Amino acid sequence: MAPTICPTPGRSTSDPATEVVRLDQIPRKRRARTEIEVLGSEPQEPYQTIASIEAIRSLLPSLDKWIQRVAAEAARIGGDAVILGGGLERRGLLARVIVFRRVGGRGSHQSSQATA
Repeated sequence: MAPTICPTPGRSTSDPATEVVRLDQIPRKRRARTEIEVLGSEPQEPYQTIASIEAIRSLLPSLDKWIQRVAAEAARIGGDAVILGGGLERRGLLARVIVFRRVGGRGSHQSSQATA
């Protein structure tokens, strides 16, 4: 199945425009933004990447705002965590939205697809 691109315009001038590319179309329950883990590197636990997000750099006043927006988008599509890219890209912040695979009760989703 081809990825779905879902542009999400910012809600105000202090919010970024984001581009979400869904890698699957599995419906997941929306989560609270505060439940989303923000990771700077790959987790040790098994996971599946469900989307990539780019927050447009010029529309955000700070790195903290970029991270908040990426986490909010991950929550909207039912992710467990975001893995931030290797740094700021030219256009903005890149991140992968992931769901953890259930191992001993952790994680909200389970899939038979390959990790990352």
